[in-house]
Amino acid sequence: MVQPLFASNPYSSPFLLAVYGLSNKFEAVDVLHRWLRIFEKSRELNVRVAAYSTNCDSRYLLSMRLATGFFAKYNNIAICDRVDALEIDLPQEWKAWFFMPIRQILFCFQDPVHLCTKLRNRILSDTSSLLIGKEEVSIEVLMELIESKSKLVHGLVQTDVNPKYRQNFTSCLNLSDDDVLVALEDIEGSQATRIYLRLLRSIVLPYVEHNTPIIDRIYHSWFGVFSCRTWQTWLHVVDETEMPEFHTDERINDMFITTTAHFSVELNAHSLLGICLLVAQKQLPESALAISNCHSQSCESTFTLTRSMSGTFSSIVNFTIEQFLKRAGKLSVLTEIENQSGSGQLKCPLKFPKHDKRQWKQTILKKQTADSSISLLTIDKIRKTVYRAFDNGYNLLSTVDVNTVLEKRKKFDFSSELVCTSSV
Repeated sequence: MVQPLFASNPYSSPFLLAVYGLSNKFEAVDVLHRWLRIFEKSRELNVRVAAYSTNCDSRYLLSMRLATGFFAKYNNIAICDRVDALEIDLPQEWKAWFFMPIRQILFCFQDPVHLCTKLRNRILSDTSSLLIGKEEVSIEVLMELIESKSKLVHGLVQTDVNPKYRQNFTSCLNLSDDDVLVALEDIEGSQATRIYLRLLRSIVLPYVEHNTPIIDRIYHSWFGVFSCRTWQTWLHVVDETEMPEFHTDERINDMFITTTAHFSVELNAHSLLGICLLVAQKQLPESALAISNCHSQSCESTFTLTRSMSGTFSSIVNFTIEQFLKRAGKLSVLTEIENQSGSGQLKCPLKFPKHDKRQWKQTILKKQTADSSISLLTIDKIRKTVYRAFDNGYNLLSTVDVNTVLEKRKKFDFSSELVCTSSV
């Protein structure tokens, strides 16, 4: 799927670019070659691919790291040395915490919906026991909140805390709501859980919400990055005698988010900031700031719609590529008519019924484009925003005594090597 980015039309519909069949026996290099071919063919048509987005599959993640040079290098192709690569004018002191190469041909985003569900499912895992400072992230705290307070206060139900469908994204939105964070203040031993839910919210606000200002997207994305780095640094340097007794025999990996999720948090924040810097430096158009469009949900939605086109009493759930193309063609015709009608290009316009959420989304996106002044994206403004994200993330984790160990071992600021590099 391709999502056009137009400043004049912030809610342009995505369209199907290509369909191919897979036996699931492919490698990250195969994905990278396909992406590069699409990029090169698009350049021949005077179209620049700004970013790719997929789910959190490990092979796609490796492809993203190879494409961006983010702690990975493809020896046969010097991607960052291509003549059509864009070069970020990065201040020298930023290299202490910004790890992506400054020359990029494109950027990559892990789908934020999949990333949120991964973080939520980590709490539910039987093999992990997330420890932040002196407290543990626990669903029992959330269950206690549901039982002790009215739903009108927090808006949660038990299926939000322990959903039967592990890809339920709505529960992630409910868990990371401000009302839940406020309501948890009265629950004893809930600080670590609140920190983790705040981390979950730092994925929703910059990458999912459509009405988040661009400078706030930078703040929330790097708040999540520095929170994860500080948390993992503490796990690496803390002594067993300073940990709760029931965690002394556990591995560090079992007390932290998964490696895939952590790389995704880092990669998304670096890509977001890289795009913002290139827009501020006039190397990318302002329409590239539509970060909330960088996801793979439209691709999954198209596949779901094509499957739903089977008859009511049909038992067919699988189909060939040819059959898929025929169904997708019907959807594209309807989408084209709808877009032409909405833009006034038809002599006899047709009014299609629209869901309230979609109308609200389109209004928000237009307002966002009008409000997102490029004048806000200055180096000084971005620097202050990122540093504020570090300070707030560090102070938040200090509420569970993470700072005690870090300050004792002098690992608590930008100049601390472990804080900056232990995450990757």
